[in-house]
Amino acid sequence: MSWAVFLAALVSAALNAGWNVLAKRQQVPSEAVLGTLLVTASVFLVAVPFIGLPASAAWPWLAAAAVCNVAYSRALMAAYDRAPLSMTYSVVRAFIPPMLFVLGTLFFGESATTLRLLGMALVVISLVLFGWPGRGQSAGHMSGFMLAGLAGLVVSVAYACDIKGARVAGGHVLAIVQYGAASSLLSTAGLLAVSLFEKRAPVAILRRNWRPCTIGAALLMASYFLALWAYTRGPVGLVAPVRETSILFGGLLAFVVLRERIRPRQWVAIGLAVLGAMIVKIQ
Repeated sequence: MSWAVFLAALVSAALNAGWNVLAKRQQVPSEAVLGTLLVTASVFLVAVPFIGLPASAAWPWLAAAAVCNVAYSRALMAAYDRAPLSMTYSVVRAFIPPMLFVLGTLFFGESATTLRLLGMALVVISLVLFGWPGRGQSAGHMSGFMLAGLAGLVVSVAYACDIKGARVAGGHVLAIVQYGAASSLLSTAGLLAVSLFEKRAPVAILRRNWRPCTIGAALLMASYFLALWAYTRGPVGLVAPVRETSILFGGLLAFVVLRERIRPRQWVAIGLAVLGAMIVKIQ
């Protein structure tokens, strides 16, 4: 993996943690997540006439990813309303490296070397260790834990579809931007339909949360494009563990911004995440 791909995945991890912390900081986190996605889609809706749409070969992957993204976003919204960020965020991210490692081997023809397995395993262990609920957790926290696991499983499949779609679309910068715009519009349209069915008021949500949602949308777009670029340039099984070191940024931001206490085992988890990322880079 080149330094450019490594740094792109790392910066993407920090930005991804940033917008999630910003959403969790709001009074109703699920509304902030929805509002952030709506602002992102609005930007892309304006941009599409100028940037165009991705190649037709990418659309089956776009559609599959959109279905997964709707399920992921709804599960994440519910998890954020029930449990601390340090738990939910790390659980979601824990599913992604092993899932993409397997999918990279099966569908992208990547080799499974010992160092790759070791680096990936350390990152996954760190994520599980960081997010595992302690004693005395409420029923709400446990349901949040389970919902976060579901979100992680589904978003892993969405990522695999996005990676395949971006690659068949051409893999160059414009193709990635076109793919990202189309993916955002499809996913948000599906999520908006679900939200209207649940009798949420999207316009009112945006009015209440416009400032954090606008900032969150900028962070989300930058994170997504950097991740997609990294995945089209580097091995899926190596990029995924580096990108999921967002636990390090998410944990520190939860401590500094949300005043969530970081336990000793969580500091150990952060150290393991760093070590795993370094092993992956060496590989």
